[in-house]
Amino acid sequence: MEKNGKLFSIICTGDRDGHIRVWLKHDDDLLGLCTRTGPKCRHIQSHKSSTQSGTGYHLVSRAMFTMNNSLLITATNNGDVRFWQLNCVENTSRAIGKGPLPNLTLRYDLMGIHNGGIELLMVVGDILLTSGGNDGKIIGWDISTGLKLGSVRCHSGREIKERGDIVATIRSCVVDLVMSGKERNMISLCRDGKLRLLRFL
Repeated sequence: MEKNGKLFSIICTGDRDGHIRVWLKHDDDLLGLCTRTGPKCRHIQSHKSSTQSGTGYHLVSRAMFTMNNSLLITATNNGDVRFWQLNCVENTSRAIGKGPLPNLTLRYDLMGIHNGGIELLMVVGDILLTSGGNDGKIIGWDISTGLKLGSVRCHSGREIKERGDIVATIRSCVVDLVMSGKERNMISLCRDGKLRLLRFL
């Protein structure tokens, strides 16, 4: 972004205390990020990564920009995903200097969409794919509406038996995806090392 005739980078970070923070960094010396004496990032804004209550922190496990860097998607170790709209708004404060500043506003709050920490965020066109916890699924979301489009079970599960009876089915989380639009297929990799080939219709 440009402010007072100078170029700045917008940086968003997530921490273990569950905060999403917006920073401005002057583009004249990006190498300053690697030195102790270089210009520092200036903190602009802070948000909570989750609205769910509880005693534990919902640390930010994944974050990514999409839609020409105007949409930030964040995920937590509690299975929550949030969509944030990034805009530039006019600033009247003299502390930071007059002119536009980056501003995050919450668009969609998808609480507890997986039963544990989010492991994967992947955007394909206008669809967000997520995985997490131990449900063995990939879920597709419409980025423009935040609505769930469907899900695919990638891990069939391992049955735990006692005295011949099934007492539990354990599934492993999908941790990575490889997609081929040309061949119309997708390969999922689960935490326990299992691969699955899925073909699109």
